[in-house]
Amino acid sequence: MIRGAATILLASLVLGLFPAVPVRAAEAVDPDRLVPDSWMEDAYSMTKDELGRFLRRGTLASYQTKDVYGQVKDAADIIWEASQRFSLNPQFLLALLQREQSLVEDPFPSRAQLDWAMGYAVCDDCSKQDPAIQKFRGFGPQVHYAAQRIRESYLADLARVGETVSGMGVGIPTLIDGLLVVPQNLATAVLYTYTPHLQGNQNLARLWKRWFGGGNEDGRIANYSLLRSPRGTVFLTVGDMRRGFPSRDVLRAHGFVPDEIQDVGWDVLSAYHDGPPVGFPDGTLVRSHDRPDVFLISQGERRPILSERTFLERGWTWDLILWTDERTVALEPLGEAL
Repeated sequence: MIRGAATILLASLVLGLFPAVPVRAAEAVDPDRLVPDSWMEDAYSMTKDELGRFLRRGTLASYQTKDVYGQVKDAADIIWEASQRFSLNPQFLLALLQREQSLVEDPFPSRAQLDWAMGYAVCDDCSKQDPAIQKFRGFGPQVHYAAQRIRESYLADLARVGETVSGMGVGIPTLIDGLLVVPQNLATAVLYTYTPHLQGNQNLARLWKRWFGGGNEDGRIANYSLLRSPRGTVFLTVGDMRRGFPSRDVLRAHGFVPDEIQDVGWDVLSAYHDGPPVGFPDGTLVRSHDRPDVFLISQGERRPILSERTFLERGWTWDLILWTDERTVALEPLGEAL
């Protein structure tokens, strides 16, 4: 998105239409019963149209990509089809997308967030470049294979032998991050199998209450706020995550202005965990002061524009180009040339 009225409009919408995020002690969650089984398996909790409207709180409402079969579809269609095929609640899949990569509410998701949307096949110590997991890369495959694994492996094993591949099961004591957990229902056993950590699963339970369970938030810091640390770094709050701006030029490209930035201390920032840095918005034309190459930012990549003719045929003008330093340009991975 080029700097200008459209960018400023997006910024105002992002800053004004989302619920507050609490900066306070986290709400208590029962680690033995994270969410109800009925919620996890209610495949008809919402219609496909309702799902599409829910996605408007972020960018997934307009996101199109290939599904697991190579067909280009809307994100809502991909989520809906996975929920119906594997008899899982689409709300449950939305919560996983948000828990894993903040995708449902993130206005500026990175390519990596979209490629590993469900965190599927990526363990704590795994490399995302591992050739063995590349078949799972991409929003469509991530949603499909995660839903399939939950239904055809975790839930199937719980029904057949009473425990999942990791040994999680109802009534089976298991040590999770130093705490002895005894799952009291299938959903809890599934969630600990998918992500064997307390914090991530407790965050999902709080998310369920906030989105679907009648929970409320009364925090002081609004979601999608701009916060400046004592060291001068500017962050965007996204749920319980803080995403830093790598340079002032990236901040300008999104249309944000200094008056929108709140100066806060580390006590406030410590309530958020670090997320991926904010990149240039799609549609930005960018070049460095040191090189003549002009790039179009598209879906988290910088695509070289090979000729002046190509540039002018697209209807662009030279004054639309954002000039910055070489380091900031190189933050976006190199994509296919135009």
